[in-house]
Amino acid sequence: MSYLFKHIPNDEDGNLFIEQLRNYINRDLVKGVRARGRGSRVKWEKIDQMNYQSHIPQNRAERLHLYFDYQEDNESLENVDHAYKISKQLDKTIKALRFLSNHQSLTKLIEEEIETLSTLRDLSLEYKNEDWFDYHSWWRIELKIDELEDLLELLNDGGE
Repeated sequence: MSYLFKHIPNDEDGNLFIEQLRNYINRDLVKGVRARGRGSRVKWEKIDQMNYQSHIPQNRAERLHLYFDYQEDNESLENVDHAYKISKQLDKTIKALRFLSNHQSLTKLIEEEIETLSTLRDLSLEYKNEDWFDYHSWWRIELKIDELEDLLELLNDGGE
């Protein structure tokens, strides 16, 4: 969760601002407003002998940041938490679509390579009785076709 208001002075004016904000906030959207202390930690850590990592107590803070806790059942885009969750879901969907797109391209490339190798294999069968023909070439082509077909099968099984 990120803050919506920052560097609010921790004085009478700042506290009055926070109090008025809490009075007029849309409670259908926001269920709570949290103020967290900010400022120099070094001075207070030595005095209090505490380690203030996330925030400083308000009575020690120089300034405040305000965090809003949104109603979970409000699906308005004004609900920052909900919009963030939707954004993350969209990112995952886009990544999945990109993978599928790349998968389709890869599948097409493999199919084209199999077709080319099949053509080469068929041509080599026509010349297998020639003196210059090397039978091992035909065998290597056949092996490569089998490997590509296995890869294609794996890709298609994984995509379903």
